[in-house]
Amino acid sequence: MTLERVANEIGFNATYFSSTFKKATGENFVDYLTRVRMDKAKIMLVQSELDLNIISEQAGYATLKYFSKIFKKYTGITPSEYRKLYG
Repeated sequence: MTLERVANEIGFNATYFSSTFKKATGENFVDYLTRVRMDKAKIMLVQSELDLNIISEQAGYATLKYFSKIFKKYTGITPSEYRKLYG
């Protein structure tokens, strides 16, 4: 999912959509999407025993390596550490 794809789906150009989204929500689209994906991943890490590869895919990331990098940047810990602490 990208800003451009969402904008095209609703019939806006990307710049207008980005500006309108930020005015309406107070955050930019990429930050919003990352937050939603991380919240979903955190729930799956705590409430399931799914493999990290599956969780990363279901959260919208193509590779576990990239998902883990973003997850650590967002939470300060790795997905495995998060699961151990909160699961």
